[in-house]
Formats: sequence, C-alpha cells, structure tokens
Amino acid sequence: MVSEQKRILAVDDNGAMLKVVRFTLERAGFHVTTARNGREAWDLLQREDFDLVLTDYQMPEMTGETLSRRMREVERLRDVPIIILSAKGLEINLDRLLAELKIHEIVLKPFSPSGLVATVEACLDKEARVV
Repeated sequence: MVSEQKRILAVDDNGAMLKVVRFTLERAGFHVTTARNGREAWDLLQREDFDLVLTDYQMPEMTGETLSRRMREVERLRDVPIIILSAKGLEINLDRLLAELKIHEIVLKPFSPSGLVATVEACLDKEARVV
C-alpha cells in the first residue's frame, strides 16, 4: 500500500470497466479521477497533476496510444507513468509501445483486482526510485 494518497487518472470508454477500475484503486487507497475517452483525459491533464495515468488502448475520439504520445511531447507530463489497458487479442505492438512511448506496463483485460493494484504500486514505486 502506498503511504501517501497518489492521484491516478483512469481512462476508459466502457463505463462498467471504469467503475471497476475506480472501485479497485480507491479501495487500495488511491485518489482516482476518471475520463470516458482520450480527449476528456487530455483536457484533465492540462489542468491537473496526476501521479499515474491508466488508459484503455482502444477508445473513440482519442486512443490511449495517441494520449500517451501527446503526454510524452509535453515536458510536465513526459515522466508520468502510463499503464495501458488492452483487451486480450487486440493487435498492438507491445515492444513499440513500451520503447517508443515509454509505456510502463500493459495490463490485459480481464484482469484481477489484486493484479491491477500490484501493477500500479510497482509503477509508482519504480518512479519514486528514479527521482
């Protein structure tokens, strides 16, 4: 469990999935803000600071990949850890995402709540050690 409450932006166009993510992470002690698509998330990122972004890969209006790419182009957002949520079987180039966009992790849906929390905590811990 993280000692101070970290702020997470969770992004998914599936309302039920967003509720599961929010509930899971809030129970683990995180402060969670949600967005229904990449464009909404991008607007929030312009106004607020987050310790980690957890985003679905495939969404209307702006994909998780496009959101990640935009974040990496902005100095203030460049080092914010990003976790991509992806449906099993979705054709994505994992190596390219991890290397080119500095994605910290890719979590496949469906996921276990404890696995999601462990992944988020590991990404935040990794960032804390780098700083």
